[in-house]
Amino acid sequence: MLVFYGLALLNGSKYTLDEIKYLGLWQVGLGLVAVLLPEYGLLLFGLGFGLGHIFYGLLLYNRYERPSRANFTA
Repeated sequence: MLVFYGLALLNGSKYTLDEIKYLGLWQVGLGLVAVLLPEYGLLLFGLGFGLGHIFYGLLLYNRYERPSRANFTA
């Protein structure tokens, strides 16, 4: 599931933000590791969908949505 989700992110990155490509590569990489180490599948699934999305959510928020500190007056 991680591999196919990563491939979908890679394909979708052509039509949206470039940062999504790196999340897709991360998902594909974790999926391939999960194929080799199936006993760690749940842990890798949590890393991919849990921590991966939290990290990229914070990254994208800080890069695109966060209000600029220069706009605030003291």
